[in-house]
Amino acid sequence: MIQKFAIFRDDENDILIIEEFAILDRVLKKNDFRGLNSEKFSFVCKEKYDGKKLETALSKDKNAIISFIRTNNMYPIGDYAAAIADSITNLYESESSKTVELIFDDQELLR
Repeated sequence: MIQKFAIFRDDENDILIIEEFAILDRVLKKNDFRGLNSEKFSFVCKEKYDGKKLETALSKDKNAIISFIRTNNMYPIGDYAAAIADSITNLYESESSKTVELIFDDQELLR
């Protein structure tokens, strides 16, 4: 399965939004993400996080961020959660960036 996480920093409303998408069908060419447009991904879930609570997690460490973003609806595996936490940290350290997309292929975990 291929998963995409779209992460949005909404400063106006003081929230962070993470949307999860997945390609549930078999992808014939392994590791070729160039041909994967948004239409091939199915929406899985969307979570909104309070900015003030996120700031508290950001002031601690990566594990605090991972614990904060994991919910009953969104619970990425360890490697993905760590990459998401790093991206969130970078997003909040940047003055100009407001969005980031991460794509993960479960096939990579099996190698």
